[in-house]
Parts: sequence; C-alpha cells; structure tokens
Amino acid sequence: MIPFPLLAALLLGAAGPALPLELPFVDDAGALVDRWEEQALRGHTTWRAVVDSTGAWAEGEAEDAASALYHVFREPLEARGLELAWTWEALEFPAGEDLTEKRGDDRAAAVAVVFNRSRIPFLARAIFYVWSSVHEPGTLLRSPYASGVGVIVLRRGPGEGALEERRRVDVDYRRLFGESPPAVEAVGVLTDSDDTGTRSRGRYGPLRLERAGGLPAPR
Repeated sequence: MIPFPLLAALLLGAAGPALPLELPFVDDAGALVDRWEEQALRGHTTWRAVVDSTGAWAEGEAEDAASALYHVFREPLEARGLELAWTWEALEFPAGEDLTEKRGDDRAAAVAVVFNRSRIPFLARAIFYVWSSVHEPGTLLRSPYASGVGVIVLRRGPGEGALEERRRVDVDYRRLFGESPPAVEAVGVLTDSDDTGTRSRGRYGPLRLERAGGLPAPR
C-alpha cells in the first residue's frame, strides 16, 4: 500500500539540508536514529536496527501490515541534478505481489522520494524505487492507488545480497511524468504486506543525497 499519510505529514520535519547529506538509520549506540519517523498505514511494520559484519541497517518486517520510515525536509530540496544513493537488500518477498493491482501492491523493499506541488496530499507526487519478486528491472509503473505515484523497478528476485544503487531523481521524474520535477519534500523507505495479507522483509543502509558531478547548487 502506498503511504499517502506520509505525504500528509509534509509540514513536519527537520531544517532544509546542505548537500551532500547522509541520512543514516542507525546511531553509534546501535539504535534507530530519531530523525526517522514511522508512518503507520495499516498495522505496523516492525522496524529494528541491525548491526552486523555487513553494516548498520534499518530492517523492516511486515506481517499483513504496512508502515514507512520517513524523513521530511521543512524547506523543500531543489530536485535539479539531485542524486540519491543507498544500499538495500530484499530478504523475504510478499506472496502474490503484483504492483499493477491493489490486491498485490506490496513489496519487500522500496525507497521513496516524495514531491509536492500542494499541501493537499492527493495532489502530491512520488517516485518509489522497488526491489520486486515478479517485475523486471527497468519496468515503469503507476501505483494502482494513485496515478501521481510512479514506480521504477530496479531489482528482481532473491539471492543477490545487499546491493548499492544510485539514481538521478530529476531524470527519473521526467521519465515517469514527462516534465521537470517539483521540489523534494521527503525521503523514506517502505516494507509492506497488507494488500496480500502475507509477510515481507527488507533492510536499508543510509540514504545519501548529493548533486550530480559538476552541477552547482541551485540559487
């Protein structure tokens, strides 16, 4: 389920950032960093800090539930030249996943970039980068819940371990919506299984935001 309440929370959050900016999920004491707020959608994904030989992770485990961890920028972040990088791993996929249908709109791992032209939540737009069990990498979709939420499948299937990603947010927005992006209001992660009524599990390393090489900071 796409987290529309996340969009409604855009009036909250921390001060606008200077880039590059790294947003870790786990602090030096091995606990989840309090900048990440949970937005419950239907029940609660269990979010925990995991520190092991591979790094420090926010791990989400959903049993017929959906909630997101999100970080909201009080001052919108210019999307031009914006790159988002992260590491993630899909650990358990929801049975019956199909991101084209409401009844199958669940995922083991997704990273969200939220845009908003309005403070009215249903007018907002978002990109969800998804690790899928059924859809091929490179697939572009719209959420079955809202046409303003675009989905880009980056990975398919189990067994690859943790992988690194880097995306140009403005380029992806144009691919999905055919126009220049509005400002970025929030970033987040989502592991859910409420539409399929099953179980899913994924983990996430820090999110890093920076400008593409050679581009000056917007004025």
